[in-house]
Amino acid sequence: MSPLPALLSVAATLAALLGGLAWLGARLGWAPELRRKAAHIALGMVCAGFPWIFRSPEPVWVLAGFSIAGLGLLRLRGLRAGALGSALHGVERRSWGELCFPLAVALVFHASAGRWELHTLPVLVLTLADAAGALVGRRAGRHALRMDGAHKSLEGSMAVFVVAGLCVAPPLALGAGWSWPLALAAALLVAGLAALIEGVAFEGLDNLFLPLLAYAVLARAEAWELSGLLGRAAFLVLAIGGVALLGRKLTALTDAALMGLVLALYLFASLGGFLWLPGPLALAAFYVFLCMKAPDRASRRHPFAAVVACAATPLAWLALAPQVAWIPAHIAFAVQAALMLLAERGVKTHADPDTRWLLNAVAGGLASLLVLLPIS
Repeated sequence: MSPLPALLSVAATLAALLGGLAWLGARLGWAPELRRKAAHIALGMVCAGFPWIFRSPEPVWVLAGFSIAGLGLLRLRGLRAGALGSALHGVERRSWGELCFPLAVALVFHASAGRWELHTLPVLVLTLADAAGALVGRRAGRHALRMDGAHKSLEGSMAVFVVAGLCVAPPLALGAGWSWPLALAAALLVAGLAALIEGVAFEGLDNLFLPLLAYAVLARAEAWELSGLLGRAAFLVLAIGGVALLGRKLTALTDAALMGLVLALYLFASLGGFLWLPGPLALAAFYVFLCMKAPDRASRRHPFAAVVACAATPLAWLALAPQVAWIPAHIAFAVQAALMLLAERGVKTHADPDTRWLLNAVAGGLASLLVLLPIS
């Protein structure tokens, strides 16, 4: 099919699905979350088939652009209460997920370069695992997690893990020709990361990061081979177990922040190797030391933003400039340690916690850049 008819056909299909689900949901009295997830699944299943519809990424980018513009219009106050708007915006929480969704689909399709498994499987993980986590968490969530304002449960995270694994392993082994051990190892790693991302992402940003990280694992899985995948999966399991066992007892981190800590440690180990772990682990140990000394630790809550403030600059250096990353990254770690110590002495960069974490991250970034410039 040539690009223009394919583009118009897919656009018409997506619009018809969204309109039909909005009508059906209103007719059957579906709850807002059910309407939203039904639209999420239906649109995602169409997007998962893009490798068999489009030959080049340009039509997908055009479709993503029009989708973001159209979905953005539905966010306007006058349209939110309409049939289409209620299918996406009936939930009370603020979410940018519907705008992240088409962007993630276009990015993954572009990066997949014609390999269907590198596009379809991340989109399936986004479509099915994310929806399963939300629906199971709402209906069967009995063990609530201490998140940063979001309602998440252990049952929902387990649903994400199981469904993500099922989205990856069978298609890789039966459709893409991977060996079952390699497919299972890749699925285990993708599923673990998906559960963590779904847990820490807020305001729908998991719709962007979940498929991108799934793609990153699958695109490198064959080069890592079975031993590399199993090593990374084993490290992830050990990190989750260690943080879950000690984190609540020794720190004031919320569960979202603990999940973020595991993700950060995985990224440091995966991108830089295990020699990169002493820096973040030393900062974590210093944080634990300060927490144990604090008389009011039981009343404290340090959110996911606190972990981002500490890890963002070092991870950025590691990802963007790996040849020179070690020195500026560890300067950033040192700045965060100093800021932790000052905060314990009553000196805070800002009274508002969200602004404080942002300023802390900026301070680490500027300090690391200023130190690196004379060296380079």
